Amino acid sequence: MPHFAVVPGPPRPNPLVLSRARLLHALDDASAAPLTLVRGPDGAGKTTLLQDWAAVRDRPAAWVSARRSAMAPAEQPGPSARFLSALLAGAFEVPGPADAALIEEVGREAAEGAELRSVLSRLAHLPARELLILEDLHLATGFPAEDLLLDMLRAVPGLRIVASTAALGSIELRKALLELDVAVIGPAQLAFTVEECERALVGSGLRDQ
Repeated sequence: MPHFAVVPGPPRPNPLVLSRARLLHALDDASAAPLTLVRGPDGAGKTTLLQDWAAVRDRPAAWVSARRSAMAPAEQPGPSARFLSALLAGAFEVPGPADAALIEEVGREAAEGAELRSVLSRLAHLPARELLILEDLHLATGFPAEDLLLDMLRAVPGLRIVASTAALGSIELRKALLELDVAVIGPAQLAFTVEECERALVGSGLRDQ
């Protein structure tokens, strides 16, 4: 099972891929909400869009992505603890190994039932980040990942999370009932416009063939 971890710097955008200004502007507007969901099927351009957007932002963002674990299954903490620890490691700057270990400990405690807002007081000495990009939320299965995501946003005021997903999840289905603002960039917005298709063909040289 993949686990989530902070990637050391967001992946660099591919300079050969078409940059879509309208979606970059849409993300700028949407990211004013505590949570923005970028939802579309595989191949819709979600990761490319987030890479492009992260590259042009004035302030850096932490990037959290699903990875294969090198630990033996018996050594791994539960999936809820791993997921929370990854979110915490993205929400705060972690200068050294001692703080990284503390992040994991706080994640385990919260996953085991401790109130997240309460245990976060142990991280008060760490500088907080303002933006976290979470890639492939739909891969977080078998545990209440979306509820943990909402708990995180409630417990860390000022944090903004932009998450890509291929699945219509519970947050989007009940967003009208949530006290947190949730913005959605969905499949219809991610679809290429006629103008974008023409620009892509011109850039590839295929239109002249």
